[in-house]
Amino acid sequence: MTGRRPWILAGVVVALAVGAFWLWRTLSPRESTDDAQVAGRVTPIAARVGGTVKAIHVTDNQVVAAGQVLVELDRRDYEIALARAEADLAVAEAQSRAAQAGVPVTSMSAESGQHSANAGTGNAEAALRAAEREVDASRAKLAAAKARQVEAAANALRSSRDLERLRPLAAKDEISKQQMDAATTAAEATHAAAESAVASVHEAEANLDVSEAKRVQAAGAVTQAKDQAQAASTAPQQILLTKAQAAGADAQVLQARAALDQARVNLDRTTITAPAAGAVIWAASSAILRSYLAGSER
Repeated sequence: MTGRRPWILAGVVVALAVGAFWLWRTLSPRESTDDAQVAGRVTPIAARVGGTVKAIHVTDNQVVAAGQVLVELDRRDYEIALARAEADLAVAEAQSRAAQAGVPVTSMSAESGQHSANAGTGNAEAALRAAEREVDASRAKLAAAKARQVEAAANALRSSRDLERLRPLAAKDEISKQQMDAATTAAEATHAAAESAVASVHEAEANLDVSEAKRVQAAGAVTQAKDQAQAASTAPQQILLTKAQAAGADAQVLQARAALDQARVNLDRTTITAPAAGAVIWAASSAILRSYLAGSER
């Protein structure tokens, strides 16, 4: 049963000896000595990312070319990280496009709302002034109706008194029937006029109540319009906020792109290659590496 290959705990040291030295060792005549020294350049190599060893493609003293694959780490975790970074970038780009599209919409809406609110305030104030003039007119009509009522009541009283004064005279035939009839008709007319004046007063009072209600309603509309205008006055701040959100979305795109680039680099680093041509010399840690590799394959 294949178990999960463990993470590299010890660095893999790969020494690449210069090609000239290896050729000299294999082709030149050899002499026996116990104090000889050889000069060469050694390049240590270690994995730059953590991971489970998948395969070792070289052996001790193997000659390798520059760029040849030496060790492979398990790529699956890094492939998942790459896919996640690509998805994050797609989301960030979509959010950036939406934020950028919202800037002109918000600007137009906010400015239009501000103009409408200002116009609404002007209209509401004009309506309030008209309602106040209507109240003044209703009050004047009520005052006139009351004055007519007083006049009509006085006329009715005078006609009634005249009629009462003429009744005894008519009974004694001291006045003509025509005079009595005329006095009676006049009294009835003035009483009717008085009653009509009372009705006119009631009507004027009702009209004044309606006018007062309209004035109160118009005053409320002015208050509401001013509140809307106050809210619309924040249009510049709303536009700035939308632009700031769009800038933040752009920054998220840059961050997501950087994360994607890093994920690609990490995935590439799961393959360890020779930086130059030479011969491989395994250090002591190679035994540890091999034991881990063998243990992961059991």
